Amino acid sequence: MLFELWEFENGHSFFVRAPGEEGYRAQLRQLGLDEGNARLVWTVEAESYNEAMQALYDRKGWGPYRTIEEELGESSGDPT
Repeated sequence: MLFELWEFENGHSFFVRAPGEEGYRAQLRQLGLDEGNARLVWTVEAESYNEAMQALYDRKGWGPYRTIEEELGESSGDPT
């Protein structure tokens, strides 16, 4: 899967790139409405959302990515 990082004056948006899907087109339309100066700055290929998020954290220098379950101290149900 491809993920895109869009940056704008007050922040960024990071989401899966699926040009043929309405959800992707809707995200881009909304981003244009909310942040007219948004620009695509980075694209990354990853096998999963969590892998893509770690790549984003690496790019931003934020350290290890932790899922919401990890942040809340909950088990993901995966014993590995």
